[in-house]
Amino acid sequence: AGMKEIEELHARLMTTLRLGLNVFLYGDLKSAQSIETSSLHLDIINDFKRINSHFCSIAYPLLEEAGALAPSRLREDFDGRSARAGG
Repeated sequence: AGMKEIEELHARLMTTLRLGLNVFLYGDLKSAQSIETSSLHLDIINDFKRINSHFCSIAYPLLEEAGALAPSRLREDFDGRSARAGG
């Protein structure tokens, strides 16, 4: 699901870029209105992400207290070292 969201956001950003270029290069005022709408959508997405972060910040301490979290979210290699430790 995460990659799909990234791809959708990237597509939206590319559309906004194209609209912005139309406004800048050709003075296309209709595109300017679309940019305003796209900007509003991006603001809403950012607000939803911030709300989600607040929900997580409430849930994590409760999950930790209940022992429901793993000690680390890092994957371990076969030899027991962290995958991010570089080797």
